[in-house]
Amino acid sequence: MQPAMKILVFRLGAMGDILYTTPVLRGLKARYPDSELTYVTMKKWRDLVKRNLNVDRVVGLPYCHPDVLGRLKREKFDLLINLQEGKQAAQTCHAIQAEERRGNDWRVDCIAPDAETGLLISREKKDQLAQYRDHMSCTELFCTVADVEPDSLTFDYTPGWFSSWRAHHFLRKHRLEKRKPLVALHAYSRGCKSRSWNPKRVLEVIRALPRVHFLVLNHPSDREQTRCLEGQQNATVALFNFPVQAELLRKCALFVGIDSGPRNLASAMGIPILWLCGSTPPNLVPFFENEEALTVTHSCAPCFELNCPLNKDCLDGISVQRVVEAIVRNLQQQ
Repeated sequence: MQPAMKILVFRLGAMGDILYTTPVLRGLKARYPDSELTYVTMKKWRDLVKRNLNVDRVVGLPYCHPDVLGRLKREKFDLLINLQEGKQAAQTCHAIQAEERRGNDWRVDCIAPDAETGLLISREKKDQLAQYRDHMSCTELFCTVADVEPDSLTFDYTPGWFSSWRAHHFLRKHRLEKRKPLVALHAYSRGCKSRSWNPKRVLEVIRALPRVHFLVLNHPSDREQTRCLEGQQNATVALFNFPVQAELLRKCALFVGIDSGPRNLASAMGIPILWLCGSTPPNLVPFFENEEALTVTHSCAPCFELNCPLNKDCLDGISVQRVVEAIVRNLQQQ
């Protein structure tokens, strides 16, 4: 039997950009329960999106280019929700013939510079965010475009058996299944010096809390950044991809880390977060439930820069003592 409605949602970007669309997917499925929802994103996020209960099909693109997007021309959708930014949105709509024209069956709600009713999000056009800057996150803006009600950012996640097995095997191997409290820690983001914390400071935090066991999360390609933490009695380094990290986070009482994929994943898993906030403006990104932010004190902060042009180490403005006290306070509240 054919679905009553075919919906296409388009969003590229980083992991957080994908997770922020969760309320849109949930709202669309609630409004059109018999619909078939197709999600187009970057290929590296395909497995993560597949775990969302509201997504029926995922199309993973190696990169955003009209030649690649042209494969979607063979399909017709009743509703397109394009949540992409700037020029990519315009290229996307053109490539899949999704512009509003008389005589076709498309309805387009598009964040794009050439859309009549569109809203543009880009670093070059910050003035267009003025009405949202203080009271509406980008997730709520996405919901406005999709014409659905925003709700929790909790990711509707179904664990994959292999990721669950790997996480369980790792916890059992390192005898972490019954360790309490278990705190996840992620302080390094590749290519984003302004959002990374000095590994030596991470080591000081771990040594200052010997009764807390830390699960240090990182991608397998970032082993060098965590090498100085290996051998600590109350810390275990976990080098896994994001689906396995999600399963490990389920076992943690708290996440401590920077603005990165694991932080967004921690929110999706519903665990409390202690955010070490460097160059990311906290009022321009979704501020998660059960989250406390420790901000820097530089006069130029916050900004959007991934690497500081002034050669400042943003997160050095957050002392080890502040982080230790915040961890203790959060664990005591639980």
